[in-house]
Amino acid sequence: MRVRICDLRTGRRILDLPYLKADWTGEFNGAETVTATVSVNDRRIQKLDLYNASIPGRTALIIEDQGVTNGGPIWTRHYDRDAGTVELSGKGLWSYFDHRTLLPLMKDTDKLTNSDGTANTGFDTNIKNTSYQTIAKRWIQQSLTWTGGNLPITFEDDMAGTYERNIKGAELKLIGDLLINLTEVQNGPDIRFQPRLTTDGLGYEWLLKTGKPRLTGNTTTIWDTSLPGNTVSDLTISQDANDLANIVWETGGAASDQAIIERATDHSFTGLGFPLLEKVESLSSSVTDPKTALAHAVETIRTSTRPLNTWQFSVQRDQRLGEYDVGHDCGLIIRNDQFGIPDGLHKLRIMTLRGSSDSDKIEITTGAFNE
Repeated sequence: MRVRICDLRTGRRILDLPYLKADWTGEFNGAETVTATVSVNDRRIQKLDLYNASIPGRTALIIEDQGVTNGGPIWTRHYDRDAGTVELSGKGLWSYFDHRTLLPLMKDTDKLTNSDGTANTGFDTNIKNTSYQTIAKRWIQQSLTWTGGNLPITFEDDMAGTYERNIKGAELKLIGDLLINLTEVQNGPDIRFQPRLTTDGLGYEWLLKTGKPRLTGNTTTIWDTSLPGNTVSDLTISQDANDLANIVWETGGAASDQAIIERATDHSFTGLGFPLLEKVESLSSSVTDPKTALAHAVETIRTSTRPLNTWQFSVQRDQRLGEYDVGHDCGLIIRNDQFGIPDGLHKLRIMTLRGSSDSDKIEITTGAFNE
């Protein structure tokens, strides 16, 4: 495992960090977490000027573990003088956009409202006739035009599409929230900010990766729990029916004084003995396109027709780490389970992945496919 810190705005000034302990947790469609604890009594640390080299909000923490890399802004650090340790904690670059509003470049004298109190539409962000992937790209690119906002982010090529998003500047929407919303619509893409070394090896950059619509691996890793000496342990399976629904209602449009109400239905599980269940979701008041509301409803109903299945287990760290990662498909083979879990291959998708320098296990949390 390799732990490094660098300047957040440039990705440069890389310093290798000798550590006592390091942990990382990859997160599906969200910001990963990274933590490192170091000793201030270590002469190697003393040479790094760590106090200035790890200032929260200005620097980034990167952890490389075999083929998996996670990292982003350092948001907190904790110094224990008696213990002689410093703990640095960061989150993935997605977390930075929880602190950025979706606005075009503004002068300090510009106003988001007119003198009569109405919204100044000159600072709206309107993107039309393109893909969801490119909409996310345009949002991030716009944020880079601000002074201090030009972080080392690289992008994939544009993708064609017919979608649009119109975001009112006066609503001060956070880009991080908008990205989450984009992943939650029908055919919405998976989104990830992937840290990687620059081609010259002297800095880090973050690639904005988007799925079509899924981000997944080239192979499906399978663990067979029925084999002697298999490395799977700590298996738990949680089932939650709180979000079951046959009918999903989506509302929006309040900002335009025109109600938008759409619904999606799927009555497949009532035939299995389940009762009728409904869910009501409220979108942003600026959503005035019924197609947008319907897309949210369709995506929600897709994952609401079975109890949520969460499989958690640990596997021995081996060379396959990196072949499987967050968002990738995987599977467990189960046989002769005492609780009655059906025999055979259970197809799963990795939602979180966790590794630690003081453990030879990788902890995996997955969702099951309509089990």
